[in-house]
Amino acid sequence: MLLGTGQGLRFEGVTTGVDSTATGTAHFNLIDSSATNTKTVFAGAAAAVNTVVLQNVKVDSTVPAVSLFSE
Repeated sequence: MLLGTGQGLRFEGVTTGVDSTATGTAHFNLIDSSATNTKTVFAGAAAAVNTVVLQNVKVDSTVPAVSLFSE
């Protein structure tokens, strides 16, 4: 399980900013952050219970904010 809050994070040139696919359930808040040249800001497992709050998160036009992956 992933529980947390990230504030003021900057993801640049990475594949995934926050990855909870291996942990199952995730409850994550991302506040006042940005992502550029990043494939996915938050990745979670589709079969899991995920709560993701994005507040004031700036992403470039090529970045999907949230991706859910099935196993």
